[in-house]
Amino acid sequence: LSNLEWLTLNSLQPAIRFVVAPYDSDDATSINASIDEFIGSDPDIAVVIGYEETADIFEAIRDDEVARSAAYFVTDGVRSDAVRTLFDSEDEKPEFLFGVAPTSREGAVFEAFAEAYTEIYGGSTPPVWTEHAYDATYLLAYAMAGAPEDPTGGDLAEAMKRAVDVNGRSVRVGKDDFLAATTEMGTGGTLLVEGASGLLDLDPAVGDRQTASVLRWDIDTEADAYEDCGVATSYSTDGVERDWCAARCLEEGDDCTPEVFAAD
Repeated sequence: LSNLEWLTLNSLQPAIRFVVAPYDSDDATSINASIDEFIGSDPDIAVVIGYEETADIFEAIRDDEVARSAAYFVTDGVRSDAVRTLFDSEDEKPEFLFGVAPTSREGAVFEAFAEAYTEIYGGSTPPVWTEHAYDATYLLAYAMAGAPEDPTGGDLAEAMKRAVDVNGRSVRVGKDDFLAATTEMGTGGTLLVEGASGLLDLDPAVGDRQTASVLRWDIDTEADAYEDCGVATSYSTDGVERDWCAARCLEEGDDCTPEVFAAD
């Protein structure tokens, strides 16, 4: 059983009530019915999973004082201009909003990518997942350089394994290292690539990253922008590291660890 299933079946069930309010993102009637069910349940904690259509949900939350008092945990797809521009002041925003994204959004490679992206497409920051698509395009180009002429899918998959070698030549995605990277791949070498989304040390057996970061974000209504609080959790083959200051959007140097975890 999953943790959620276990909680709903064990003796805590009378004390904890779970309400699921699904919707069809292409159906306004479905979204409105979900909003009515959600707000009508008067939640203390809510997990919102969706994309730009969640702006309709947060617009209803903005206009409901009781709904604003809940704690909201939201997935990466919720981070959009449609949601960001809903709130003109902190009073209109949920009292607690915990957003996450699968990236650090730090470092020279991301900064160069973000500058180039916003110069062409506008906006304050690139939408979530764009840096991953950017990196994937470069990895595919590197694999093409290391594959035989007229490659099959299998040829590209084999070449891709050489582009994610932790012992390979270090390069950064972008035009500056492109010639060196493709030459290395074309002559049978291997690469370790630093991408806009972080180090691309993918496990060739399954394709997952061997190191990954989870960014905590909030919305700064005064600046009308997303506030990136920092990497809250980092995963690697060595284990998990947590940064409670980033997780709680507090200044570094503060005693950020919640009391319930202070003894750990």
